[in-house]
Amino acid sequence: MKRDQLKELGLTDEQIDKIMGQHGADVEKAKVTANDAESLKTEMTHLKLN
Repeated sequence: MKRDQLKELGLTDEQIDKIMGQHGADVEKAKVTANDAESLKTEMTHLKLN
């Protein structure tokens, strides 16, 4: 989602800032979850090989 798209919807700059901040936090949580899943997958693979 881009700021321009939100502006076209009639949102204020303050509303857009809050949305973008929350979106950024959600993206970071997703990255951590993906990294955790990849780490667990790697660990399982190593355990199966031993």
